[in-house]
Amino acid sequence: MWLFDTIPAYDGGTLLPMLYNCGSALADDFDGATPQDTQMHIVRDTDETAFLAYCEKVQNAGFTCLFRRSDAAGLYRQFQKDDCLVYAYFTYADGIARILSDKGSVSLADFSDEDDTHLWADTALMQFGLWYDDMIKWTSCDCGMNYVLRLHNNKLVLIDGGEIEQATDIALGEFMHRLRTLTNTVEGDRLEIALWYCTHAHNDHMDFFMSLLKKYGHILHVERVMFNFPSHTLLSYPHYVCELRRTLREYCPDALFLKPHCGQKFRLANAEFEVLYTQEDLLTTRADDPIFTGVNETGAVLKIHFENGKSLLLLADADDDVERIVCDRFAEAELCCTYLQAAHHCINNLERLYAFVQNEYVLVPESRYNIHKRFRRNLDVLYRYNDRDKIILAGDYTAVFRNTPDEVRTELYPIRGCLYDGTY
Repeated sequence: MWLFDTIPAYDGGTLLPMLYNCGSALADDFDGATPQDTQMHIVRDTDETAFLAYCEKVQNAGFTCLFRRSDAAGLYRQFQKDDCLVYAYFTYADGIARILSDKGSVSLADFSDEDDTHLWADTALMQFGLWYDDMIKWTSCDCGMNYVLRLHNNKLVLIDGGEIEQATDIALGEFMHRLRTLTNTVEGDRLEIALWYCTHAHNDHMDFFMSLLKKYGHILHVERVMFNFPSHTLLSYPHYVCELRRTLREYCPDALFLKPHCGQKFRLANAEFEVLYTQEDLLTTRADDPIFTGVNETGAVLKIHFENGKSLLLLADADDDVERIVCDRFAEAELCCTYLQAAHHCINNLERLYAFVQNEYVLVPESRYNIHKRFRRNLDVLYRYNDRDKIILAGDYTAVFRNTPDEVRTELYPIRGCLYDGTY
């Protein structure tokens, strides 16, 4: 039975007999549903013809099509009528249509910013060097990842962060110093954060950023926030996600929010963001509960394109199921990139994906010590398909790649960190 009251029903295929709660935006959903929850219907055994007929039916019902995209992997549309925002997409690989009522996001058009101001001739990408050690609560951490893009208009895109044990005074100060260097600004000047993007709901991908806001929030202007966390009705995760949402509401009260969905594209200055996978793509692939086996498989996979064909492919903490879906859905050309982020701190061995993707650099958010102690075989897989000199570990140094029209210039800086100092 179709359960959306204000969205037309899908004709054709097999409608799964439930409405999936796909999680909230900036409202806490730890204790139950919120007005910002995204709901999703799934239709199996459908096809392109039925999906396009459905899109026409939605428009005939008075919805305006705000976003339209087709590629070899699927068909994607965003519609709006009054305050009802609908995202619908069909993927060829599995013959599934997904129809989402997204109550927490702004439209893709409103989220985008095509300001083409050229204050810089290059795009800078930074893999920030975190302090990695053994995993000892309140002392040290063996995971975490932290990336930054500086765009042509001198605005910044921050991606994830690190765990609380890595968010020491000296590390936060070094991070701000690196941002100042990237933007050529002086202490006290406001830094414009075009976007903070969190790949998934693990604290080693958000704690550092929360600490940064608490210390430097008065000079960090965050324009946009993006994440796609599943609902507690489908996957339980700890209270630190509520702390993240409270921190964002306090320090970024005017930030636009987007819950990304597969197939979406938007632009910020000279960078184009393409969503390749989110937790919604894994739903229905298992016959029995639990629907998810862990938070890592709910991480989004994102590709960021910038000038002259250069790009960054972010795998977050992708596991085998994410690898299977991405490889089945996309052709090699769609996944090729300049920079490939190694999945899950080199903990997961995604050899099928690493053999499939053509890339120039591999960025590994982990230390050499931890990899050799626990995951050396996974590093050997990366060696098998990549030039060793272009596998860059975040535990070795902070690396900045300045992408000009003609070349990539690399700058390396020593890590500044220590065992957790108890602050923030």
